[in-house]
Amino acid sequence: MTEIGRVITHKTTHQDAGTDEVDCTGLAGRDRFVDRGDPTAVDWNRDSLSANDTWAELDLSSIVPAGATLVLLRVSIYPTGVGKELRFRKNGNANAINFTRVAGLVATELHSQDMFVKTDSNRVVEYFKSADGFNALSVTVGGWWI
Repeated sequence: MTEIGRVITHKTTHQDAGTDEVDCTGLAGRDRFVDRGDPTAVDWNRDSLSANDTWAELDLSSIVPAGATLVLLRVSIYPTGVGKELRFRKNGNANAINFTRVAGLVATELHSQDMFVKTDSNRVVEYFKSADGFNALSVTVGGWWI
């Protein structure tokens, strides 16, 4: 038997009615990740994130369903200079301490990062974008936790 065959055989033993079925009792209602799938385009770009050097709201509700508590954002920036950044945080946070960010460490190079951001009950987060700092920028929702 090939290694792949062993993995497939082993996997099926954990399924319902398998010889060592995995007990999922008590997991109902727990957070789970939902993959968004394969969107046809980025959700936001340099021009659609208009606020500069200030925190602004970003409404995810047209993509992320009600009940989501955390989102995965796939972010890429192509900065014009070193130190240009894009930050995200939970909507309503007042301090610029608990946030996630991607920053240009080298000018005119692509920087990409997956970010996890807590949403409010309306599926809104906040972002901070450096002014006049990007040749290109993209933000795409990759999925969410419910």
